[in-house]
Amino acid sequence: MIEPEFPDNEIERQAAVESYNLLDSLPEESYDNITEIMCFIAQTPIALITLFDHDRNYIKSNYGFPTSESPRNISFCGHTILTKDSIMIVEDARKDIRFKNNPLVDNHKAIFYAGVPLINPDGYKLGTLCV
Repeated sequence: MIEPEFPDNEIERQAAVESYNLLDSLPEESYDNITEIMCFIAQTPIALITLFDHDRNYIKSNYGFPTSESPRNISFCGHTILTKDSIMIVEDARKDIRFKNNPLVDNHKAIFYAGVPLINPDGYKLGTLCV
């Protein structure tokens, strides 16, 4: 497994995340509607809206994944916010060196992943929208 690195602008990125006051907030129907629609459109069992905190991947909304956070160092989304591409697709995480022996693959059977970074108007990648 290859842990995602922190972006060069991590201090400013983290401040931007915190400015939205969404970390550890209660579920909101509008976000949950988005993740449910994402599952329907992508025909996947799981969809997430995530925000990156210091050492965790905070899950603001999830559909089909029974947790509200995961360690940042094992997250697929951590790799997504580092990519220059508009979307990161992993067809089979079992065959991708970044995710070999990753608990999300081994324990939760996460195989396919597609994610896009959530970017604020200042250009900071706050988290992801993923399936």
